[in-house]
Amino acid sequence: MVRPNLPGAADAGTTLALYMGRQALDAAADALLVAGRSPGTPVLAVENAGRPNVRAVEARLGDLRPLDALADSDAPVVFLIGEVVAQARLAEASGDRVLNVSAA
Repeated sequence: MVRPNLPGAADAGTTLALYMGRQALDAAADALLVAGRSPGTPVLAVENAGRPNVRAVEARLGDLRPLDALADSDAPVVFLIGEVVAQARLAEASGDRVLNVSAA
């Protein structure tokens, strides 16, 4: 796993994207939490982005169990970590189509 700049990555205003990160997510989450990132930080996993069979699952950095819904697959997945995930949901709820994926 590539070691991120943890002080920068721990900043609540930073958004991280972890591409093809199935194997590295747990270690990255642990490192971010140790570096001071909040356990409540939103995490969005998008599997098969850009494909008709896209799946999206939300979790929190301190509780990744909801992402177990994607465990039955080895399809490509990108993890977005940061408050931008919550902001995208707020924009979608207000009628903007910022996040155009269907949750699993």
